[in-house]
Amino acid sequence: MKPALLGLLAVACILGFVQIASDAVFARSAAANSLASHLSPAWGVAMYERIERIAPMDFVEATLARAAIDRHDWAGAERYLARMGPSARKDDLEGLARRDRGDTAGAMRFFVAAQDDAAVQAEVGAREDRGDLKSATALESELRARLAENAIHPDLLAEADWHLGKLDTEQAQRELGNRGLLEAGMREYLAAIALAPFSDKYLLAAGTQALDLGDAAGAGVYFRRALEADPASAEAFGGLALVARREGNPVAARQYAERSRAIDPAARLLQRFDRELP
Repeated sequence: MKPALLGLLAVACILGFVQIASDAVFARSAAANSLASHLSPAWGVAMYERIERIAPMDFVEATLARAAIDRHDWAGAERYLARMGPSARKDDLEGLARRDRGDTAGAMRFFVAAQDDAAVQAEVGAREDRGDLKSATALESELRARLAENAIHPDLLAEADWHLGKLDTEQAQRELGNRGLLEAGMREYLAAIALAPFSDKYLLAAGTQALDLGDAAGAGVYFRRALEADPASAEAFGGLALVARREGNPVAARQYAERSRAIDPAARLLQRFDRELP
């Protein structure tokens, strides 16, 4: 057999072994009755530790660190993490280790550094649900600043802008319509639109904010753009019904409201239209 072919077979065997060891390490989270679910996590960890002695690469250390975190072995996790070079993966694992130990603040520092949007947004949502809007805004701002350092995730940056606009709007409502916060929220919604101009979610947010700021004409522009993005948007039709009412056109207002109602009677802006007096 040719040496090159033997080399390829050797590489294939090594990769196959690594895959089986990986499946074993995380067997507890495998689908029921799958091959991986019948493997021993302890065996998988033992195999990875052997691989580590031969080839202490970052992916090996990361796998062992994650396994240590899953079994709440914090000392072991820190030992493996200390052997890794700087990376988003390492920061994410540091965040997991700290969160699972109850150090939420420390975890968020690492999740922000890793640009782990899902982990940070979950904590922002938890703070928002508790009514701690200022703390939620501070954390969202940290994530946005980190995301803005590069252009890798414009979609996540737009979502962070939207979240900041939403948080400022909630704080404005808490402060009985604080106009400065409403205007700040509008700027953040517009920043999101600049990054994702065809997102009906961001356009609807800007349209609603424009209404709350007393700019019916501007609101109409955003609701029509939202309708272009999604021609079956009950929210956009509900928003246009509110705009028509503000502009003194009751016939158009009723027509838009009925189109919204035909699509989704529970649409938020339609319900607002129904609550408001003509």
